[in-house]
Amino acid sequence: MMEVFRTSQEKFTRIVRKPTSKVVVTKDFKSGAFQLAALTQSVTICSEKSMQKSAVATKLGTLFQHGGVAINGYVKSCLRYPQESKVGSAQKVADVFIAAYWAVETTNDPSDANCQRDTKNVSIKVGATCYSVEVPIMVNTKELAAGDELTCYCRKPEIDVGEPEAKKQRVNGKAGKAVGKSSKGAGKSKSKSK
Repeated sequence: MMEVFRTSQEKFTRIVRKPTSKVVVTKDFKSGAFQLAALTQSVTICSEKSMQKSAVATKLGTLFQHGGVAINGYVKSCLRYPQESKVGSAQKVADVFIAAYWAVETTNDPSDANCQRDTKNVSIKVGATCYSVEVPIMVNTKELAAGDELTCYCRKPEIDVGEPEAKKQRVNGKAGKAVGKSSKGAGKSKSKSK
């Protein structure tokens, strides 16, 4: 992942935080010539079944098989800006992590975007084993001029609303009989005779 990051055009970006957060390029690029890599400190390796669905998790691909189950790599968004420190306190350098990829504004409308997400296949050798990893990158789809704000097209996630859950009948615990609506306050009143 670091190799893809080193060869990206990260050094030609500037992250602006005020008045609104945005990423701008500092030089001109022809269409397809600008790339950002998804550098992160948050990498997870697990089966697809055990990965919690997340809009910010991006699959790196299948790394290996374990007991017949595909084990995948995932990266999550990681963007931590320096905080204003109070007098006498210093922020730990490890708390700051900035990669422009995660700061780029996204849109669901392809006509508003000048970038799109893609992957770059990289081989990683660990010991004698070679793994193929798909590193997430962002590529410009239109020409960029110095000062242009980056906006990445991301398809609108499809939401599975599923079937509405059937109402479950409450059970009072005694012989599994259903509990009906309370008749308290309705009908005849119970009065005590003196």
